[in-house]
Amino acid sequence: MKKILLCLLMAVSCANPQYIEGGKEIVLRDTERTKYVGLDDIFEPLQTVCLETKDNCMLQRIEKVEVVDDCYYVLEGRVSPAVLVFDSKGRFVRRIGTQGHGKGEYVNAADFTVDQTNGRVVILSAPSKVYIYDLQGQFIKSKDLGKAYCWSVTSTDDGYVCSTNHRTYTTGDDAFLLYFFDKDFEVKEKKIPVLNHQIYTPAFVSSPFQRNNGKDYFVDNYTNKIYDLAATEGDGNYQLCLTNPMPTKLFETINTFSANQRKYDFLKDVLLLGEDAVFVYIQNAQQSVESASLSGKVFVHGCYGRDFPQMFSDGKGCAILCISAYAYAKDRMDGFLPELKEKLKASDNHIFVKCRLKKGDN
Repeated sequence: MKKILLCLLMAVSCANPQYIEGGKEIVLRDTERTKYVGLDDIFEPLQTVCLETKDNCMLQRIEKVEVVDDCYYVLEGRVSPAVLVFDSKGRFVRRIGTQGHGKGEYVNAADFTVDQTNGRVVILSAPSKVYIYDLQGQFIKSKDLGKAYCWSVTSTDDGYVCSTNHRTYTTGDDAFLLYFFDKDFEVKEKKIPVLNHQIYTPAFVSSPFQRNNGKDYFVDNYTNKIYDLAATEGDGNYQLCLTNPMPTKLFETINTFSANQRKYDFLKDVLLLGEDAVFVYIQNAQQSVESASLSGKVFVHGCYGRDFPQMFSDGKGCAILCISAYAYAKDRMDGFLPELKEKLKASDNHIFVKCRLKKGDN
């Protein structure tokens, strides 16, 4: 009887008016409350980089990381937002962009992307302007995006894609989730209508846009969908199924979300790694993590009792975990990274850990 009820709940959770036709369902399982897993159950560390600890490059809140030519491009989102560049050893190289009102200065930095083909760094000043720099941080130009209210950006082989994250107009020609631009930021195409209500709860995933296996994807943690940007319909997409998913209407404001976050399940993070993925989600008011192949084989599944580190891809099939020195000390991560036990102080900068996904039998 329990199995029948669970199947019915899963069917209801995926019965969504915006369900992706032809997309593959991935059912995120319920978690036993007594089964806990650690980072060392999920990841195998390959390389640890301690970022330089200096006043001009301390990171307070990481918004995004892209790995380009073995350098880390990092969007610092709290103190003087900017893109900071660190080399493969963690040494601070340069800052790209400055907050302000002068030439080449942006009002805010909501997101960024590196166009490796043309050697450009694009900083998105939400909701409707981009600032373009070369890789050395020299300002090239800015561009207005028109009425497209954009909050996330990525570079693709064909140009750029921005997402409104369901925060734009709810009707009309500017009511789309994804905007496709050419290399000069001229609109080419608009895809996927936004929800019929605007959402102001921030996206949870570390990186809504992800490149994986040569393809570009967008993770929508409000509708629990993963879109292949080259298709947006069909077999390249995924529908993540939670047992009791939070209705999208409750994401509308921080207040409605906060009042209901213990009543419903919702997605916190997703990282695509080759043919596999890591999913972090709240289920029955408890944080769960699952690593699995996209074809359905589960590697690790259980509860995770601390703040899960931000996850980014290195573009080559490995994960980059971003861990502050303070979190390393507070959460007692010396079991996961024992080599740092006597070397790191809580006041130091962040640690970037390159990891391979463990695929043991489960």
